Amino acid sequence: ARIAKLREGSDKESPTPAMRRSIRKRLHDEVTSDEDYFNILGLPTELISHTLSFLSIEDRLRARVNKRMNRIESESKYYVDELMIREQSINYPRIRSWNFFGEYPFYGASGQAISFYAERNYSSECIRKIASNASILSLEIDLAGSTEFHREVFNLIKEFDIKHLKLGAKAFRTPMLKDMIVDTFFLDLTKSCYSMIVSDLENVTEDGFHQMYKNMANGSTKLRKFAAHSVNKDKFIAFLKLIGITLRGRDFFSNRDIEAYLYPEKGSDDRFHIFDGSLEIVTYFKANAIWYELQLHETDDEIEEAKNREGLERIDVGPV
Repeated sequence: ARIAKLREGSDKESPTPAMRRSIRKRLHDEVTSDEDYFNILGLPTELISHTLSFLSIEDRLRARVNKRMNRIESESKYYVDELMIREQSINYPRIRSWNFFGEYPFYGASGQAISFYAERNYSSECIRKIASNASILSLEIDLAGSTEFHREVFNLIKEFDIKHLKLGAKAFRTPMLKDMIVDTFFLDLTKSCYSMIVSDLENVTEDGFHQMYKNMANGSTKLRKFAAHSVNKDKFIAFLKLIGITLRGRDFFSNRDIEAYLYPEKGSDDRFHIFDGSLEIVTYFKANAIWYELQLHETDDEIEEAKNREGLERIDVGPV
């Protein structure tokens, strides 16, 4: 009967925190009534692996109590809706479950968080284990330190099986990590996920943006959506020139077949949409910085729908 109960809900991709607490409590209540402990190692490997799928990532890693459990956990693949890897002060309470993805394209399911304390030293091995086993819908990394641990964690991003990636603002305030995110590292990241949001890319050049653009256009990367909260304006203008578009003030010029649209924003800077074949560039002008988004539309219907969004006004693109 206990095994039948465990099998219930096996078709669900990612058990909620409430489901995890419920299954642990049911197991505990059933086995402690007539014996001192529940010998989970007496179960078949397949069922142990399925039981682990109801646990949080933190509890999964704690379950590696001996060689057999270590082997079973390391060979068991699992799915996670949302995961945040973050850094905080030891003076603040630990976060276990939190709805932390409020910004597109991270939607609001309740996710899991792994918190590291800035005052302590860590090994990156636990992150390596997660990267090798988990399939993650949305991953956010918000670390700000300058140790070898931080460097290793950022290098491990490319090994994750993820769809959406967000690099938090803290990372870009750290000289060591800012120096890591150069063209080659950036382009490797773009090949590892479907969409990516970053706060700043100070050391990525216009050539790096151009290569990402070409990779998305020719289908050599799985990236379909990209957003950078702050890109140097001169660098963005140089990138536009590389794809045959000239920006003067707020007017666009090109000898290529592109279309430009304006979305007037009340009380803030206007938003411009540039369509170049199946690619759409969205940009806001903010002093010396640019908010820059890039999206690949995969069908003609998607392109037409994007061009016909409510509020968009087509503007002229003059010859260079």
